[in-house]
Amino acid sequence: PPPDELRGQLLGSSPQPWITLPQLLRTAWLAGIPVLPLCNLPAGAKKPDALTTMIGDRPVIVVLSGRKSPSWLAFIIAHELGHVFRRHIQPGHTLVDEKIDAASSDAEEREANAYGLQLITGHGSLKLVSSGNAPTIAGLVAAAESFGRAHRMAPGVAALNYGFANDRWPVAVGAVSVLEKGEDATAQLRAAMMEHLKEDDFSGEAWAWVKRATHTEA
Repeated sequence: PPPDELRGQLLGSSPQPWITLPQLLRTAWLAGIPVLPLCNLPAGAKKPDALTTMIGDRPVIVVLSGRKSPSWLAFIIAHELGHVFRRHIQPGHTLVDEKIDAASSDAEEREANAYGLQLITGHGSLKLVSSGNAPTIAGLVAAAESFGRAHRMAPGVAALNYGFANDRWPVAVGAVSVLEKGEDATAQLRAAMMEHLKEDDFSGEAWAWVKRATHTEA
């Protein structure tokens, strides 16, 4: 569905005042769009953020980013869902996002960015700025928590948006590490995958390959 419609559905059932990564993953899987973590690549291999491909007539999202932040990966997945919604992917094609750039001038990337932002923030274009002195990490943590609750946006998303809008990535990443301490987005991707894939549907060799490729414990 369109991003505002999907956002309303997710917020209506969210355990938090905002959309969570596990909730977004479950929604994609139940819509028939697998989201697969593929972070176990050879050392030195170039890692795009993600790709979306078509297997027959089914879109499949593959997340290659090794970031641990649920907020960061939530935007990556929402961006890829934007490509699906806008029908940027056709059967037999693969769209690789080497780096999802919020300032991209490419038309398809801008459409996917707008979808992703609308879905997780409620705004198609959002740049959070501060008045007065630039905040410290602790200051940004407090501001992101307050802003997130007021606008139904994950505080980590608010902090990352501030970093992008103001080119202050160190303080933004520092704030996210505090806001999401102990969380592991890749583990959440693996858990969602294991919830929806069934071992009995695979041969023993194929199932072992899936677990190796996704670095999933037995």
